[in-house]
Amino acid sequence: MKYAAVVYLENPEGLVLGVSRKHNHDDFGLPGGSVEPGESFSDAAIREVMEETSLHIFDLVKIFQRENSDFQVHCFSAKYDGEAKSVENAAVKWVSRETLLQGSFGAYNKDLFDYIDSKRN
Repeated sequence: MKYAAVVYLENPEGLVLGVSRKHNHDDFGLPGGSVEPGESFSDAAIREVMEETSLHIFDLVKIFQRENSDFQVHCFSAKYDGEAKSVENAAVKWVSRETLLQGSFGAYNKDLFDYIDSKRN
């Protein structure tokens, strides 16, 4: 099994930070990536967000987890400092949830958004 950590960051306008695939700047997902051997999920989330967006994140809270036969993915919410910018040949911008639903990880994001919305109500 492979392990990954992603981070749900929402700005005051209700947009979510998205990072595009490196070879398709129209295919957005949440910032994050693989957990390295010996690394915790939260440490991987912090490292991946810094690598992909140059944002410093803190006060992480695990909000969602899903696994299938290949991957176990933990999703965190967090506070952040700085201004998001691309540092790995990918587009980084605040996007609508709809944009994230249309990307490669749309099914995961739908489950995540449904879970978040159920907790808000």
